[in-house]
This record gives sequence, C-alpha cells and structure tokens, in this order.
Amino acid sequence: MAEKIDRKKLMANIKVINDSGLLKKAGLESIRVVGSKTTKLVNEFGDAVDALADAKLVDKLDAEIIIYYNELFNESEPEEEPEPEESEPEEEPEPEEEPEPEEKKSTPKKKEKKKEEEPKEKKKKSNPASKKPRSCYGHIASAKSGQLDELLNEGATYGDLMETCDVKLHRVKGHISVLKKKGLTVLVKEDKKDNLKTHVQIKEDSV
Repeated sequence: MAEKIDRKKLMANIKVINDSGLLKKAGLESIRVVGSKTTKLVNEFGDAVDALADAKLVDKLDAEIIIYYNELFNESEPEEEPEPEESEPEEEPEPEEEPEPEEKKSTPKKKEKKKEEEPKEKKKKSNPASKKPRSCYGHIASAKSGQLDELLNEGATYGDLMETCDVKLHRVKGHISVLKKKGLTVLVKEDKKDNLKTHVQIKEDSV
C-alpha cells in the first residue's frame, strides 16, 4: 500500500461509491467518513470494492475508482529507482596530459567539455531498472507483484497468496484486477464456506 495517502482524494472516492447506490444493491451500508481514521477508511474502501467485485457490480463503478483502488493496493515498486553507476570516475584522469605551459589558454575549453559531458552521463542512470529480471507477466521478479505473478501462474488460494507474499486480501484482488486489464484470464474456484480457500490461477492460453 502506498505510504502517503491523500485523505481528501480517499474521501472523494468513497463519496462516489456511497452516491452510486451500488453498496445497497450488494446489501452493504454506506461507508462512514466522519470520525474515522485514514487507515480504517482505506480498509473499508478496499472491502467495499472487493464486495462489489464479488457481487459482480464492480463494472458499474466509475473507472477512476478502480484506478484509485489499484494505486492504494498495488504500490509502485521502489526497486525501479535508478541506481548510481560506477562509470563516472573513469573519465576524470584526462587533464593530466597537459605538460606544455604555452597551452594554458586552452585549459578553460577542456573544462567546458566536461560540463557538456555531465548531462549525457545522467541520462544513462535511467537504464538499470529495465535490466532487472521480470516475472512471467512483466513485473519485477523480486517485488511482491512479481511473486504474485509466479504463484498465480502455478495456481494458489487467496490464503496461500497472502501468507507467502505477506500481503492483505485487498492487495491480492487488486493485483488480479490489474492482470485482467492486461487481457489475462483468471480461473476462480470459489469456496463459499471459506473465501481464503478460493483457488485462483491464470489461464495460460490467454497470455
């Protein structure tokens, strides 16, 4: 889940759900905002979207609600931040090749060249993230999203996914919705007695 949550944005999305009337159709009460802490609102928001998904009413929600849901429970991977490269110090020992005193006037020109080369090196720092190994469905393999990909590829229950990847049910269902938007088909064997025993797996034919 994202570390910093915009409470105003969260409340605005909750208002949209409450005003839609879909919660009543699913047999649920409107989400109470007044006097509730942000953490509680996030959980109730996630529960509401999950419940509407189970009731097959989520498609009637505003698309922005789904996008915001995925933002909350599918955090952007911090591992994609560019890593510092160790190639910078290799080009510094060039100015030692100036033994002639007559060419002192040319030294400022060489300093200018260094300044011109610096921005070129900075551009290269955006590449390391793309070099990281990816999961079968395109996420960073070492991240939780990549771990969920591999487990869903093999098939697992909600409970197994939550325990193995150390995530909540919101995170699991949110990740599955992202994969569905990519065109993947998810096979669900629902366990009505215990939702955590519901088995989910990606259908390989749709990849």
